[in-house]
Amino acid sequence: MATERVKGRDLMLFVTLASVTKALAYATNHTLSLSTSEVDVSDKDTGEYSDSEPGQKTWEITSENTYTTESFDALFDAWANNTPVKCVWNTKKETVSTVPEGGWTPGTGGYEGTAIITSLSANAPVNDKASYSVTLKGKGAITKRSGS
Repeated sequence: MATERVKGRDLMLFVTLASVTKALAYATNHTLSLSTSEVDVSDKDTGEYSDSEPGQKTWEITSENTYTTESFDALFDAWANNTPVKCVWNTKKETVSTVPEGGWTPGTGGYEGTAIITSLSANAPVNDKASYSVTLKGKGAITKRSGS
């Protein structure tokens, strides 16, 4: 099994908005959460210990970003119109350290799925940078991308 360490700065959330797939601008943090609900199958025969089986699976991605009007407006439009968003959780394809013209794009592998925006909030503190947070809740399965 490979033991390549991935730097947090190289692992990104890419979204497809207006038919363009690229990383959300000026991200400071992303979190991918995968969950399985449990179904209690305890009965009188299981004794004093409960018994569970896996139920439905859910996934969610949150992103914290420095505020840009372009990114926030695109996410706002998707939220306001209830438009599902294609998400890719992966490392960037580019090997350069500065943002390329047109933004970062996903490399091969990683994970992908379609999500809805369940939360979008902006923060504008005095004497600090403005920021926004977005939560994307999966619609259906999240799957491994080709090359994984």
